[in-house]
Amino acid sequence: MGQEYSHMNLWALSSILRCERDLPLQIYKIYEEKYVNQFLAPFEINEDDFVEILDSLQLYYADKDICEDIFHLLDVRSRAISNIRDVCLSLTPLVAKSIPHMYSMCFEILDRKKDMMVGKDQVVLMLKLLSATCANVGDKPLAPEVIDDYVNSLYTSAGLIDGNIYYPDYIETLSIHPII
Repeated sequence: MGQEYSHMNLWALSSILRCERDLPLQIYKIYEEKYVNQFLAPFEINEDDFVEILDSLQLYYADKDICEDIFHLLDVRSRAISNIRDVCLSLTPLVAKSIPHMYSMCFEILDRKKDMMVGKDQVVLMLKLLSATCANVGDKPLAPEVIDDYVNSLYTSAGLIDGNIYYPDYIETLSIHPII
């Protein structure tokens, strides 16, 4: 496979930030309460509003700096606007106390309807963001084919090809998968 790896060292990332273990959920909750009705596209947040959220959480300076760095990495058009959902998903491996905890936070962020269901495209997006976070802190990213195989094996275990899954039933399955 050359430079591409078939597993992620997610378990090693959780010591990067010193803040609360549910920081991504705190950020996302504030966003939903305060900013979701603004005139930006869904999930978009500008840098000033993001920094305001971080300031309200009274983070360590270094933790705030890392959160802002993740924001900037995801600001692909250099407009000082990022997708808050993607930022929060990318932060989860940096604070989670365990792999199941990380997946639980990710799914909670993705679950807009609060029905504990997520679609296949959301799981792929989540894994791509987690892989990119690993790459941003020095690990090798997963090849897209590996992510697709990972998601397909999850759906196969659920007896599905596409559609939504009830994610609480699959957090443990995802957590013990060999690529993690």
